[in-house]
Amino acid sequence: IAFARVAVHDADGLNKSEIFVMGVDGSNVKRLTYSNGQTGGYGHGCWPSGWSPDGLRLLFYCYWDGYDRIWSMNADGSNQQPLVSDSAWNAVPTMSYDGTKIAFASYRDGNYEIYVANSDGTNLMRLTYNQVEDWRPTWSPDSSKILFESKRDGETQLYLMNVDGSEQTRLSHITTYVGEGIWRPNY
Repeated sequence: IAFARVAVHDADGLNKSEIFVMGVDGSNVKRLTYSNGQTGGYGHGCWPSGWSPDGLRLLFYCYWDGYDRIWSMNADGSNQQPLVSDSAWNAVPTMSYDGTKIAFASYRDGNYEIYVANSDGTNLMRLTYNQVEDWRPTWSPDSSKILFESKRDGETQLYLMNVDGSEQTRLSHITTYVGEGIWRPNY
């Protein structure tokens, strides 16, 4: 199990989360990240976001040099590699079930929108175009669709789209927050 917890406080006394792993029984807790923390009065750090389909790599995002950047690392914390490390806020990455793509939210255009890229961070493509926040993408088990949350109709609701961004469809029709959608795997 990968999780984030406040590991330390920065020089300003603000919380800074780091990524840890543990066994399913809570044993063998191991810290995996040691981020450089925060600036400007915001508490930052690192957060796990999803495993590769084979469970060998972990996707995560970390505050680094003024922005949240998307990274991957081996399950033991070794071989940490930036995937999307430009000067934009990038967060909540997930890997497609076929292991070829990542989807994530980016604040590069004035609000959070959904983007996809190859699993190595190349071939970045924007999928949503709204004046409001689109956030928390997750892949369908066949890697053909992306579920995400959007505030485009006022309150946060769940939407579905093809991996090329086409056929964006609202799924939930409730007047309060509906989000954090995840797919049930097909086994």
